[in-house]
Amino acid sequence: MENTDFEEKITKKDNEIIGSLFDSIDYTSKEQINTFIDDMTEEQALYCIKQAINSCHNRGAFNLIESEVISKSLRKLF
Repeated sequence: MENTDFEEKITKKDNEIIGSLFDSIDYTSKEQINTFIDDMTEEQALYCIKQAINSCHNRGAFNLIESEVISKSLRKLF
């Protein structure tokens, strides 16, 4: 039974979120984020750009006009 407890602790530790990109893409290891970056598809790249823009907007990085231009640009792309 002790081995099971040990294995559960390892599994739990391996699944612990260590970071989040743009408050929407969680990752559990540096290797996982590196693999995501290296193997990123075009669809994932566009999703990341959209999430980055949303994150910046939510943090107050853009004024109202900039937000509208970015929003319209995204609607044109999608």
